[in-house]
Amino acid sequence: MKEDLVSYLWLNQLFNAPLKTEEDEPVTVQHPGIKNHDAGPDFSNARLKIGSTIWAGNVELHVNASDWYQHNHNTDAAYDNVILHVVVKNDASIYRANGEKIPTVTIDKQFDKIIEQRYQQFMESQFWIACEGQINKLKPIIIHNWLERMAIDRLETRTKRIHTYLQETNYDWEQAFFQLLCRSFGFKINSEPFEMLGKQIPLKLIQRNNLSLQQTEALLFGQAGFLEKKIYSQYHEKLRLAYQGIKAKYSLIPLPEHIWKFMRLRPSNFPTVRLAQMAALLHQSTHLLRPVLEASSLDKIKAIYNVKASDYWITHYHFEKPQTKSVAPKKLGDTAVQLLLINTVIPFLFVYGKFHNKSVYQDKAIDWLMQLPAEKNNITKKFIQRNFPCHHALHSQALLQMREHYCRRKKCLECHIGQHLLSRQDEQDPLPPE
Repeated sequence: MKEDLVSYLWLNQLFNAPLKTEEDEPVTVQHPGIKNHDAGPDFSNARLKIGSTIWAGNVELHVNASDWYQHNHNTDAAYDNVILHVVVKNDASIYRANGEKIPTVTIDKQFDKIIEQRYQQFMESQFWIACEGQINKLKPIIIHNWLERMAIDRLETRTKRIHTYLQETNYDWEQAFFQLLCRSFGFKINSEPFEMLGKQIPLKLIQRNNLSLQQTEALLFGQAGFLEKKIYSQYHEKLRLAYQGIKAKYSLIPLPEHIWKFMRLRPSNFPTVRLAQMAALLHQSTHLLRPVLEASSLDKIKAIYNVKASDYWITHYHFEKPQTKSVAPKKLGDTAVQLLLINTVIPFLFVYGKFHNKSVYQDKAIDWLMQLPAEKNNITKKFIQRNFPCHHALHSQALLQMREHYCRRKKCLECHIGQHLLSRQDEQDPLPPE
């Protein structure tokens, strides 16, 4: 048995017989305590009745009682206020620093062994998800509730990165949103160069030099490093000359051109095309966050991001050579817009609502996720094959979170689906072998 299973049994009080100490004193658990994920005893603020005495303090768990000494708890003052030691095998007596013996409960015969069998099978499973083949044993409401929780968790995981942007910009929400949007415009392959670009260009500088789309393009392409050398292109030369004036006026330092990646990308995803599309978005309005906060519908936000690059890019993917095949406006596609909404707009809206204690923005963020179609990728496809619901972006985001933070790491004891499957009472026989 592993210690995390002992912790699961204690937290959920999955014992089928009354608990007693080694001195035969009855133990009544009024509150198991709060699980500690940092250094120190496993559970804090527990409330127990041992014999006729009410105790409040910490609870420590081990597979073997002797692990107390193996882990050097006997020399750590943080463990002096442990009021109960819960073990599977009591192979040693445990004492506080003052010589008092710590009450110990042995649980080896106090829980249903089928839980341990199921857990072991999960840990040894070679399936893509450990509980594969068992999902049909659960009521759909259990899965739906857990997916809602996972979607919120995924929004919360993005909070840290967003707060980093906010701290770096002295809580300039528009600038922070612009920087996050820049990163998302890189669509993974060029996310870091785009993030660097967003941090190099103050939004106020773009506002001052947004008199024409060509001038906005000059600033973006110039800071990105694409206008440092002369090439045989009339349009490129116009941008280069415009940027030289802006560069001298504001003492700008461009990024090196070599950081941008073109290899193994579809031409429509080239950073030059994405920069041109971003220029079109910024020329339309440099106030990026305000429309998100004021929007009464998701369609209005989609319309804002329904931009296309300037006419030069109809016949180009980069400055060097014109297209030789069919030409078309370089429009930001529906899938790209959806990813920007999922990865930037909605998480930022959620964080804004949480920071300002305005649940209306958090509710709007969740509602918009439910209005967007589910993402299509290998992970969502595999979950669908295993009969998981994936009807909209809230579901797909939840499934990505569950796979990354629970299924892949086999954290079945922390997953509500795993917990229900482990402790279900609908069958008493061990799970069939794989």
